[in-house]
Parts: sequence; structure tokens; C-alpha cells
Amino acid sequence: MKVLIIDDHALFREGLRYLLRSMTDELEYLESENLSRLLDLAREHPHLDLILLDLNISGADGLTSLADIQKFWQNTPVVVVTASERQSDIDRALAAGAASFIPKTVSSDVMISALTRVAKGETYVPDSARIETSGPPSYKRATMTDRQMDILRLLAVGKTNRQIGSQLDIAENTVRVHLSAIFKNLGVKTRTEAVFVAVRNGMVTIAT
Repeated sequence: MKVLIIDDHALFREGLRYLLRSMTDELEYLESENLSRLLDLAREHPHLDLILLDLNISGADGLTSLADIQKFWQNTPVVVVTASERQSDIDRALAAGAASFIPKTVSSDVMISALTRVAKGETYVPDSARIETSGPPSYKRATMTDRQMDILRLLAVGKTNRQIGSQLDIAENTVRVHLSAIFKNLGVKTRTEAVFVAVRNGMVTIAT
């Protein structure tokens, strides 16, 4: 697995490396302390498995940075790892396409657990994150990436994760991470529910 860490604090990047190494040795690490190298990194490393992004990099807007990253690596899940614990930041990051949101304030054990879940294709948000019980459905405020829409269309015609990965030339684990983000964006928990909501709202169609 190839991981890109984008954070302007060297000590925290070192800490993330340590935690990732404690999970597995089969990892390749890339680092950037700012966003100026994104284009060069995308050219040199077009295929990444995971990106860890700090929203509070000096001189940059976090959500704008997230959008830029998704343009360069549309098939790579982005996990926000940042100092904020504000519900508004969590909501905005997930709606912008982040696969998960991990506050820097969590303990090392929780961070390892969260990263392990992400590596397995699951989604992590803080336990304190508010569960929406009213207001518009999440699919109305969520922004699907092009890659997520590709996966959703294939999901609607009954493709398995392996078949989706093969057709889109991405790892099966990456498919699972994207599916977790899709489920969260649509406010559902299963593949069947995701297809139902997507078809009902005209996002995808099923040929008859």
C-alpha cells in the first residue's frame, strides 16, 4: 500500500509514519509539507492507495485542497487527519468527498484503530460526531466524485467489488473505501439501499 501524508508539521508526519509502521511493514510512504508539490507528486506517483490530509496547512484552505487532491487522484480515498473536532468541519469534509475524518486529538490506540478500519475499506468518524436525524437527506448535500459515480453505476448493474476494481483498474480495497464514502453520502448502510436511493433520485439508471 502506498500512502501520501500531507501535513506541515514534521513531528506529526513522523508520528503517523510510526503508527502506520506499527500496523504493517508492507507500506510505502510519501510526504509533503505543503500543497505546492501536488502536481509533481501526481506525475511521479499517479497511483496511490491512501492519502492522509491535514485541513489546516498554512496558507491553504482545507476543503479547496481536498478538491484539488481529488482532481489529481480521483481513485484514491482521502482521509482528513486534522486538529478540528467541530461537527461542521466533519460534515463539510465528508460532504466534499473525504472517506473518513480523524481528529489529531485522539489517542494513539484510537488513531491506529481508525487507520486500520480505513485500510480495510471502512469509514471512521469520531464517536462524538452528531448523527443527523432531521433535515434534508445527506445525498442532497453530498458531492460525489467522478470515481464514486463510476462505482455507483457499476453497483447498480450488480457488479461485485472485484469486478468493479477490474473494470476501473483500481484495487479491490480502494473500491471498498469508496463504497463506504458513497454509503455515507447517501445516508445508507447497504449496497441495495445505495442503489435504491441512487435510482430513486435519478443519479443512476438500471437498464431493463
